[in-house]
Amino acid sequence: MESQLDNLYPVKKGKLAKDKDENFMLLNSEGKAYSTNSAILLIWELCSGESSVTQLCNELRANSKNNSVDLTEKVSEIIEKLNKAKLVEFKRLEH
Repeated sequence: MESQLDNLYPVKKGKLAKDKDENFMLLNSEGKAYSTNSAILLIWELCSGESSVTQLCNELRANSKNNSVDLTEKVSEIIEKLNKAKLVEFKRLEH
């Protein structure tokens, strides 16, 4: 069965920057800064618009020691938060 995540193709927006202490942060187009960590940064970097959310989860699972189904939920939550922060937008592809 096809999930809604199969038709959502996240595209990263904004840019990567560093704060005064050399910590990475993401800046949206409005100039609002968000602190980040390596997991969030990896997911944001993978949001090229070429892979669906489901495909991104599968790729991360294949390269991770964590094979849990929980990974899809966590990645989806991070992508949704990035979307709300205007750091990711969705392309929708209908089959």
